[in-house]
Amino acid sequence: MGGLIMNREVKFRGKLVDSEEWIYGYLREVWGENQRNFVIAPGLKFEYDGYTDKEEDYVQPETIGQFTGFHDQNRKEIYDGDILRFYDNNKEYVCVVGWNNEVGAWCIRFKGEKHVGTRPLGEWIFEYKIEVIGNIYDNKELLEE
Repeated sequence: MGGLIMNREVKFRGKLVDSEEWIYGYLREVWGENQRNFVIAPGLKFEYDGYTDKEEDYVQPETIGQFTGFHDQNRKEIYDGDILRFYDNNKEYVCVVGWNNEVGAWCIRFKGEKHVGTRPLGEWIFEYKIEVIGNIYDNKELLEE
């Protein structure tokens, strides 16, 4: 019996600590002066003693989001915390991507709702033309009533 091959890309994004710039890549936890920090590096090289990178940048922990493995109708990557829009019977719906532990899947939370739903994101994408219109860090106003 052959081994399983992982065919999905696991990567993250986060805002740099010293600016509002987004960086995309691999996430790593580092400790310094009794403080937990996170870095994201665009390329990852594994060596016998651990992960090493030529370039890695500290990111704001609260902005870290994982790539869901899905793309919107424009082929834009969808991340945790992205704000999505789709239409059904000419009515606009706005929602946020989030992880649902009970379902074990990326799901959505509709504008005005408090909890992430239970229908997996992939089902929504299959049924509707979904577009990323922002994220909860840069575009909170899109979720205001």
